[in-house]
Amino acid sequence: MASDSAGIGTGDGILLRLAMWACLTALAAAYLLRYARRITADPSRSLTPLTEDDRRLQAEGGGQVELTSRQRTVLGLFAATFLFMIFAVVPWTDLHVTFLPTLGWYFPELAALFIVAAILVGLVGGLREKGTAEAITAGGGDFVGAAMIVMLARGVTVIMNNAGVTDTILNTLHGAVSGTSSGWSPPTSRPRDG
Repeated sequence: MASDSAGIGTGDGILLRLAMWACLTALAAAYLLRYARRITADPSRSLTPLTEDDRRLQAEGGGQVELTSRQRTVLGLFAATFLFMIFAVVPWTDLHVTFLPTLGWYFPELAALFIVAAILVGLVGGLREKGTAEAITAGGGDFVGAAMIVMLARGVTVIMNNAGVTDTILNTLHGAVSGTSSGWSPPTSRPRDG
């Protein structure tokens, strides 16, 4: 969405972006593993104090639980849903991948995908119809606050655009950075070929 709004193709600079993603993900994983080893060796070094549940699990031997085949199937469905979502959203032709079709899915299709996946996960997980419906309703209730924030933010955006305030703010900001080096501000237009 951000690339489209900026007028930049999804495939522009993809190799650099993938390299940055790989490096930053590796750094984050290394930091988390180092932190986990430190906390395992000395729990007092944790940034968060131990809860009663943490102490109970430690007393019971760490709380190691083996996954059942049903739980593995649910995790597989969950992973397959997200992999398919990525496949359906990515514009493969912009990335010069010709052997995969571009589905061009967006919010309506993704909402339907998640509803179907939630029902499947609930039924496979053994929640039955009533338990699945209750779990979906409870999960949806957790998002009411976020939905209200998004709705209010969108309302402010519409009011600012209709009143012409956005243009004034952007013009003022453009004036503030117009004389600076390109390292301090993004390019205002894409370079043209030829």
